[in-house]
Amino acid sequence: MTELGDTPLRRTIRFFLAEGHMDEIRAMTPAILDWARMHGCTHAELVGREGWRRVPWLRESGWRFEHIVMGREL
Repeated sequence: MTELGDTPLRRTIRFFLAEGHMDEIRAMTPAILDWARMHGCTHAELVGREGWRRVPWLRESGWRFEHIVMGREL
């Protein structure tokens, strides 16, 4: 799943809730990023578990660690 988010500085596509086979996710990513560019996005984020930091093709294609997301029960 993806969503578009706007801040005063940029429009971002955010990837979250990715599941399935890694090869399929990798194959879909370029088309999704092209779609995001056509809709004015200048940045992309991937929100997921810690293991995503170790996926070689993400690092090789320019993804980098930017921040953490914290949560808690209410």
